[in-house]
Amino acid sequence: MSFEEYEESRDSGEPINLFLFEYGPSIEHRLGLTDFEQAILFNGVTYQPQPADRGTIKASGTLDKSELELRTDRENPIAELFRIYPPSQTVRLTIYQGHADDPAKQYLVVWTGRVLNVKWEQSECRLSCEPISTSLRRPGLRRRYQFSCPHVLYGPMCQANKAAATKYATLSVPADGSRKVTVAYTLAEDELRTYRGGTVEWTTPAGLSESRTILGVEGDGDQTTFVLSGIVRDLLVGGQVALVKGCAHNMDDCGKLHNNILNYGGMPWIPTKNPISGYSPYY
Repeated sequence: MSFEEYEESRDSGEPINLFLFEYGPSIEHRLGLTDFEQAILFNGVTYQPQPADRGTIKASGTLDKSELELRTDRENPIAELFRIYPPSQTVRLTIYQGHADDPAKQYLVVWTGRVLNVKWEQSECRLSCEPISTSLRRPGLRRRYQFSCPHVLYGPMCQANKAAATKYATLSVPADGSRKVTVAYTLAEDELRTYRGGTVEWTTPAGLSESRTILGVEGDGDQTTFVLSGIVRDLLVGGQVALVKGCAHNMDDCGKLHNNILNYGGMPWIPTKNPISGYSPYY
């Protein structure tokens, strides 16, 4: 019998769901769960049995944002990724469906998307997920008539040299649970501002990349403290961090700080004088 025959049969059909979570670059960053009572090996991933219940999959034929809720045990490793601060990487979810008695062990994709958030309720956690189709509704960036550069720093349009703007330092003060990172690295007074808007990046013991935006920089002798946009986790004293410079998105930083003036995306010669009513109130 084929998958379709089991799916349409009232007597032979016994639906099984396989939940594949991917949250990193390697196979160690995959987690497979199933609502069946036995472990299932599929496509090189072992899906471990765990209490899990998903909501109804809706297919309206449009790109409406239709969230899917997945309920499982509160100790789920995926939920742990969201416990303190959302992970820097996207947590993708693919749901396969098959049948227990199918000798061909055919499992078809019935839903794919990403995990948005996790909520804990008593002994279970609820994962809010959105389908991959909603990404098609995101508007692209609009190019505006403006002085400042609209390009994403180090992005494909900016093309600034990120490696040249990156310094490496060693963590000297415990940072877990804090929004501050103190490193054994000395910055000159005029260098402090160049890191605002940049990032602090590190690799966790599990091999995942984490990054936080730098909101402020404080120098103190042979140490420098960076105030970040979120709580730090999985970073031990003695661990190495990458300090990436920011950019004020003006011609001064683009040319002098990043030597990237040829890729500047702003319009610095917008006339400030309106020929009809005097000076523009906007520039």
